[in-house]
Amino acid sequence: MISEFDFKNKVAKNITRYRKESGLTQGMLAEKLNYSDKSVSKWERGDGLPDIYVLKQMAEILGVSLSDILGEEAGAKPEEKDTPKKKKARRAMIVTMSIGLCWLTASVLFYILKILPFDIPKTWSLFLIAIPASFIVLLVFSCIWYGTVARALSVSGIIWTVTIPIMVFGASGKFAFIYIVCAIMQVLTILWFINRHFFRKPKEEKEKGEETQE
Repeated sequence: MISEFDFKNKVAKNITRYRKESGLTQGMLAEKLNYSDKSVSKWERGDGLPDIYVLKQMAEILGVSLSDILGEEAGAKPEEKDTPKKKKARRAMIVTMSIGLCWLTASVLFYILKILPFDIPKTWSLFLIAIPASFIVLLVFSCIWYGTVARALSVSGIIWTVTIPIMVFGASGKFAFIYIVCAIMQVLTILWFINRHFFRKPKEEKEKGEETQE
């Protein structure tokens, strides 16, 4: 039977390995779990273990199974399974293809409008609409797979690029005030990012519970 000490060290090595394979720092993993980076560092040293629910969350973030983190032969045959690096590459491909779909839709609509028997002005503006649409796609996937940096950048892109079709379709002088609105929204986005990324408190109660168990 494996001792508690050996089990903690085994799990610690597995967490460290899969975290590095996923391209995450201790701080990035801690942020996704809503813990402090000190907690992740403690787990990777084998000084403590998170509860089973946190381990399950961690496995999902790292793209592995719970048994991979707890298992003694972690990743013995990585070529036979979907590794974190492959999963990361597949996600990037999905995002790229989704953005490409926005531009394909704009191209098809542009072609349809061009072959109509009557002329429609500013059909090229469809491609301008595709720009904020691309950032909306990025925001959706950022909320699913990525962290606060990607979300903040996506929101900023939406804020400023959505003004392009507005200025094209409307009178530039009449809608110039939109930039004031965008500037205010940008400031709010930055404040949200700062609060979320730098000042958000980790789950201190859980950490205290872990210290009590130790």
